[in-house]
Amino acid sequence: MNNSEKFIKFLESLTTKENKSLVESIKQGFNVIIESEEGDYIDYSISKHYLPALFQGDYDGLSDEEVSEVEEFQKNVRSDIQNNGGSSKYHSDVIDEGDDNWGRCEISGKQSECATIRYSW
Repeated sequence: MNNSEKFIKFLESLTTKENKSLVESIKQGFNVIIESEEGDYIDYSISKHYLPALFQGDYDGLSDEEVSEVEEFQKNVRSDIQNNGGSSKYHSDVIDEGDDNWGRCEISGKQSECATIRYSW
């Protein structure tokens, strides 16, 4: 049982005939807050050498082909977000940059040491 479920159980334990509607209102408000806190997101596995381009606009060291791939990826991310109900306002974070995290990069399609990038809205 996670903390949210524990809190809901706690609220339910406080429920009486007299405060039932109040407790239900609190539960509904709590659920709205939790849903907005978690938000919507999409995770991508990205080769670590693309991170400076994605987060700082630093394309030094990337070939012309790689720059084109990054630009195409960014366009696809915007499309993915909109197709999933998001808007043009989003942010990205590196959520896992662990060592030896080998996988297929979603920019180049090549095997490489990757970070997980989360785009949230």
